[in-house]
Amino acid sequence: MALPAPPTKNDMIPPPAPSGRRLILITGSPRSGTTWVGDVLRRCSRTMLLMEPFNPDLSSRVARVCNFQFREWYMYVTNENAAEFTAPIRRMLELRHETLPRLRASKSLKDVIDVSAAAARFGLSRLTAQTSIMKDPIALLSSQWLASQFGARVVILIRHPAAVVSSFKRLKLCVDIPGLLRQPLLMRDLLAPMEAELSDFARVEHDIVDMAAMLWKALYFAVLRFRERHSDWLFLRHEDLSQDPVGGFEDICRHVGLDFPQRARKAAIESNDVALPPELDPQLAFTTRRNAVANLTNWKTRLTEDEISRIRRRVEDVSQQLYPDMP
Repeated sequence: MALPAPPTKNDMIPPPAPSGRRLILITGSPRSGTTWVGDVLRRCSRTMLLMEPFNPDLSSRVARVCNFQFREWYMYVTNENAAEFTAPIRRMLELRHETLPRLRASKSLKDVIDVSAAAARFGLSRLTAQTSIMKDPIALLSSQWLASQFGARVVILIRHPAAVVSSFKRLKLCVDIPGLLRQPLLMRDLLAPMEAELSDFARVEHDIVDMAAMLWKALYFAVLRFRERHSDWLFLRHEDLSQDPVGGFEDICRHVGLDFPQRARKAAIESNDVALPPELDPQLAFTTRRNAVANLTNWKTRLTEDEISRIRRRVEDVSQQLYPDMP
């Protein structure tokens, strides 16, 4: 079930996307289900999936999808600082691959193979794809710019804070709270009410549970601002999608203007495998097949009672607006 968006006076009619190709942005916090949604939607007709161009780690690789290296996690792009980002993002969305510069930068045979494969995929998709799907949780804070500049149809995934934090803990993912504070435009436009809290937090060393909880709070504080402003965006809870994958993906496709062919329906059904154990090996953490029902509550065994209490205290003023019945 999609979360209803409050009425707003600030919705905008998206401009045409580059080359007339539609853009869909699948975003949310990391570990909120964006990989799962992107994997199903890429089975829809005449689409191309673009994986995390805003990710500083992936954008540092030779075979990156966008010829730009992002240096901050959760970069906030707006019209005031867009000059260096607009051209490379536009070329990516036009499916123009920087093949020769990427081949010159290659340092191994694997790099050459990866760059050549990406170039072939871009070239074929430029001829066949009508829709680009950008799956990128790191682009969450730039959603408004991508919508206004490139006509992105935005889908934001929301997931229970304890589930996200437990996944960060289990996978030992990095959290860069100071990176948010290094972005004055972000503080001014989206996180001003949290700036003092974030600054105080960043002065003290914390474990992964507190750091991930604070990140969840900051990201979804921004999401609440988006929800107030953009009734045309889709805000969808991971838990609701897990309980009804077929109905949920039908809703997503209807919202973003995609068909829902049999192969996408099959992927949605097969992504829920009740034969799988509640926990997969961490090396399989980024696969899209899960025991969906068991996955809803596995945070209760990953976290201690003290950790659950700390998360609740940290995030509850934001989480209660997204999970009013949050345990």
